[in-house]
Amino acid sequence: MLVAFGAGAQIEAHIRLLLRTYKTIRECVIVNRNLNQRLERLRETSEASFPEVRFKVEELDQGAALEKTVSSADIICTATPSREPLFQAKWVKSGAHINLVGSYTPDMMEVDDTLIRRCNRVVVDSREACMVEAGELLRANLSREDLIEMGEIVDKEGREKKDMLKAIHAAGDITIFKSVGIGLQDTAIAGLVFEKAREMGIGVRLDSFHSNA
Repeated sequence: MLVAFGAGAQIEAHIRLLLRTYKTIRECVIVNRNLNQRLERLRETSEASFPEVRFKVEELDQGAALEKTVSSADIICTATPSREPLFQAKWVKSGAHINLVGSYTPDMMEVDDTLIRRCNRVVVDSREACMVEAGELLRANLSREDLIEMGEIVDKEGREKKDMLKAIHAAGDITIFKSVGIGLQDTAIAGLVFEKAREMGIGVRLDSFHSNA
């Protein structure tokens, strides 16, 4: 089961990516601070895109309902600006994987240091950026050696380095990926999309475009 925290565009993108990647997921619970229209729209669009998956929405509440949801999750993805843990570390079952993509400043945190220390080795988008910006990792007092960049677990062709993956799984009873967002990566991806569109002959070229920004 996938449990997703948040109701914005970022969590929507992660839900789509995870459900397309892991075809065996048949249940997704979306948790938000309020049961609002944005959350309902996210549920409706997700159901339309993945009719084989059962979707459920919940309001964030540190009670028995959330504990049951989190404890059943195989994958947890958080994309919120929270400054306090969204759920208790003890609720997460052994073998679960967590994607933390919401917080991006030292005073923000979506999980507590107890959960971070359960994995010992955290995979990150950028070691340098996370050592400055990732509130969860800073509070857990992780060192540079405790962080593994994405580029260290795949080769230049995108193939997984199995020895690195084994080391990550052996370090703790859960796995965590933490992202704070890197502008250079966004630029590189945009460049690849542009080149692909040009190869396919799609899109519109605007030679005289001027931004007012």
